[in-house]
Amino acid sequence: MSYDEFLRVTDCSYCFHVSDGNCAVVDAKSCIKNNPLRYVNGAKISAQKRLVNLEAIKRQSQIWFVTTKPVSCGSELVVDYGPEYWKWFHAKVSQPAMLRSKIQSIKKEMRRTAQSSPKWEELDSKLDDLQERLDESMASVTQDVVEQPRGPFKSSKARDVEVRKSTIKGAGCGLFAAVSLAKNTLLPQPYRGKKLSYEQFKHVADCSYCFHVNDARCPVIDGRLRTKNNPLRYVNGARTQGQKRMVNVAAIKRNGQIWYVTIQPVPCGCEFFYRLWSRILEMVQPTQDQPCCEVRVVQ
Repeated sequence: MSYDEFLRVTDCSYCFHVSDGNCAVVDAKSCIKNNPLRYVNGAKISAQKRLVNLEAIKRQSQIWFVTTKPVSCGSELVVDYGPEYWKWFHAKVSQPAMLRSKIQSIKKEMRRTAQSSPKWEELDSKLDDLQERLDESMASVTQDVVEQPRGPFKSSKARDVEVRKSTIKGAGCGLFAAVSLAKNTLLPQPYRGKKLSYEQFKHVADCSYCFHVNDARCPVIDGRLRTKNNPLRYVNGARTQGQKRMVNVAAIKRNGQIWYVTIQPVPCGCEFFYRLWSRILEMVQPTQDQPCCEVRVVQ
């Protein structure tokens, strides 16, 4: 599937990121028959990790599992996806499932409770709190669809934007409109940063400034250290439901570069926000017969 399709997937536990032309991700969830590798489980705890006997590799644009030691008859095949996978799985799969279950229980109890009673108000308050926690938990997994900007695009100048303290508490700096900008206006410069290979990218500790551009020569751009003459570095991503309602720019790729373009008119003084597509994936390196690693990708 493409990245656009992948961003709408709610259960990513069967997904492999292959970054191969038009096929960015392989999702095996619904492919049950004649697909034995779908049933290889990942080692989570220390005792399970001692049983690991497989690793994932990419060969001829396909995902294969290969044994890392002799496997005796009757032994279960187990692969290690790494600790970051399980942190993601808890935050984006297990926890949302638990919250949904609690929400359903409260809704059932509310249907049995008189709306005028104090208990109903208490349940309603709990329901709002749980729903907000679920929205925040899913903010980086499923996102509202943002209309993709289509040209022609208007241009802007460096003086049309300014960097100052963000309106988001704890976010540091943000990028603001110094003049009113019309819809379909490109912000002044492309996103700049250090160009990384997948091998370099998997060692990056802070991926919050990384863009995956899916380019064979430059798969990732990391803008963390490029603080000067790089205004797009300061555009913050919307995480909560309230922030998502303020999204006013979208990231597009033009001539191998990342640009932000307004998706609605932006008044002077408004902060720019974009939809944050972030995911911890089973990232398969582009070289032949190399083990896979897990990284966070901003798309």
